[in-house]
Amino acid sequence: MMAGKCTLVVMVVSMLSMGISHGADRVEIVIDNSASMWGKLGDGPPRLVAIREALQGFAVSLDSSREAPELGLRAIGGQTGLEEGDTCGDTEVLVTIGAIEFDAWHTALAGLEPRGERGLVTAAVEAVADLGQAAGRRRIVIITAGDDECHGDFRELSAALGEGEGAVEVRIIGLGLRGAAANNFTLFAPTRNVSDLAGLVNALRWAVLPSDAHSASDQLLEIRLTRGGEAVDGTEVRVVNQASGETTTAELQGGAMRIRLPPGRYRAMVDEPGGQTLELAGLTVAGEGGAFDIDLSPTPPVTLDVDPEKPQAGGTVFVQFWGAPIESSWVTLAPVGAPLGEYLLRAPISGPSGEVAFRLPGELLEFEARCVHEPRRGISHLLGRLAFESRLGIATLEIPEKAENRMSLSISWTGPDLPGDHITITPAGGENDDHTACVFTRIGSPIHLAAPVIPGDYWVRYLSSGGRILARAALEVYEVLAILEGPGEVSPGEEFTVSWEGPDASQDHLTLASADAANDEYLSWSPTAVGPSLRLRAPAQVGHYELRYVRAADGEVLARAPIAVVATAIALRAPEEVDAGSRFAVEWSGTAGEGDFLAVAPRGASPRRHLDWSYTVEGNQLSLAAPFKPGAYEVRYVSGADLEILASAPLLVR
Repeated sequence: MMAGKCTLVVMVVSMLSMGISHGADRVEIVIDNSASMWGKLGDGPPRLVAIREALQGFAVSLDSSREAPELGLRAIGGQTGLEEGDTCGDTEVLVTIGAIEFDAWHTALAGLEPRGERGLVTAAVEAVADLGQAAGRRRIVIITAGDDECHGDFRELSAALGEGEGAVEVRIIGLGLRGAAANNFTLFAPTRNVSDLAGLVNALRWAVLPSDAHSASDQLLEIRLTRGGEAVDGTEVRVVNQASGETTTAELQGGAMRIRLPPGRYRAMVDEPGGQTLELAGLTVAGEGGAFDIDLSPTPPVTLDVDPEKPQAGGTVFVQFWGAPIESSWVTLAPVGAPLGEYLLRAPISGPSGEVAFRLPGELLEFEARCVHEPRRGISHLLGRLAFESRLGIATLEIPEKAENRMSLSISWTGPDLPGDHITITPAGGENDDHTACVFTRIGSPIHLAAPVIPGDYWVRYLSSGGRILARAALEVYEVLAILEGPGEVSPGEEFTVSWEGPDASQDHLTLASADAANDEYLSWSPTAVGPSLRLRAPAQVGHYELRYVRAADGEVLARAPIAVVATAIALRAPEEVDAGSRFAVEWSGTAGEGDFLAVAPRGASPRRHLDWSYTVEGNQLSLAAPFKPGAYEVRYVSGADLEILASAPLLVR
């Protein structure tokens, strides 16, 4: 997730309008399958459920239609989670462009699982390539919950669309777009912003079909019901269009019900003895109508349980089941109260009992685990259900109250640390996705982020993968009024030069201090009156420090620059051969520790065994005595802290 959204430039409008024409021979629908699709469409179902239901119904209505174009389906996101790396190139073909085959669409849409970010431009450019260079009209239809989250360059898409008569047309359907995004899309291409399932279905017809296309004629739906081999009579059947919600009621006569309906997908509710209602979903009415034989013989209920009883939003829930039919059955995860056939996720059942795992959306929702049997492909019969709730995790944040712009900001946190959880810096009053910085919690605590460039009030937020705020803390960002330039690394005790720009008021000064020291604490200093360049001395202790420009009037630090004191590797220069009993010179370089010494020892002897030695505190050139016995020896540099041999050189005593 990145700060800022794409600005759709007005200059492309005239070019696109030249290519807009009535009718389309080849169409690819590009659907948003990013993590934002878990959110609701207006006051209705989650966007995922709405887009699946609308597209399945639309595919059925076009099946066998003479006016139907060659149609394909591509997804934005869905394969790579936010926490798994680069998600902006995540796009795949779900259905290859061609004649509509409902089974292929049903299978593709059933497998949708929103994940990752919305690389809209990348997916749209790929969709243009999918259309090829056919002679007929070509169009891409983008269905999205927002604009490009990956800073995609819409000029790249404009170039891919082409110009003139052969240009690829674009139409956009927004799923509850906010004002700015909706306005930007309107400048780019014809756009409709919908807030419910019925509006989405109508927008699909507007986007895909020519303006002069005829509405599909009503087709005959026939349902024949039996119970124990006997025809069911006198029972009322309510048939509901799964997309529009329109209900038609009919009564069984001679065990059959016949009504004429527009092509689409339907649910049927049959009142059973004892006041119970049998619900069937996925009844398809296509170009040649539909006929269904359904046996209402009692089906043993399926027992369901969930573990944990109240799972965490964004975490994993395990659904256990007992007594399920072995074939053509599924466990689904659906919002509580959702009609049969509408679900978020589903998994096939391979035996009468078992367990399936679902990763829950990051949204806080009430769910139902359901066991659904498909006596016929696409027709769902509910065998068991169990309602449960997810819960939000608990998080904390620990940050400084103030931070300088552009400087590193340390953020300590505790929280669920589930995949996709992240920490952001957002301007006060801004939306969750208007952040200036974003880091996934998977890297651990603390997290280091650059403070925003623009001074002002901000929120640091811990967000779940679904965008829920689990913790937040206020941050004031102030502007740096001075500039420091110095080396990034120095050796212990080294004198170095620092250049500066700043107010240069009376008694202003530069200091070198520990990174966590108070503003008035320092290890070395020099007044700015010395000039625009001055010299400071590094401490003897290695570690991370900070250069500071300190305003004398109030002690405020106007500029900071990190500097590291790093140890230099030890090196030895010693003669290769010496006479027995003689003295010889040895030079050493590097960063010495307290108690370090040079020694002469038999080659391969332990660090504690040596014949002559001299402490490094005496200087960088020391004198050692050679052994009286000729043989193979070595000169060593030995640490005074732990007697570790840090460097050695062979020595032959003649």
